[in-house]
Amino acid sequence: MNKNEVSEKLANILSTVFEKTISVRDNFSMESSDDWTSLKHIELIVMLEEEFEISFEPEIISELTSQQKLFEYIERQLG
Repeated sequence: MNKNEVSEKLANILSTVFEKTISVRDNFSMESSDDWTSLKHIELIVMLEEEFEISFEPEIISELTSQQKLFEYIERQLG
């Protein structure tokens, strides 16, 4: 999977979880959205694990609070 595909899938999942249009050019984050609650964060992580067939390390989940950070982590996991 190339970077554009990862970015598109991530944006689509963010859009689904937060019920708003989020593009690949956005840098959607917990700080920029009142909708990004701890419950939504867990829902997001679960959807990303299923879609990309990866596992998130428990100790890093709380640090992945933006579209960019999530993208970088997913890219590393996909190798």
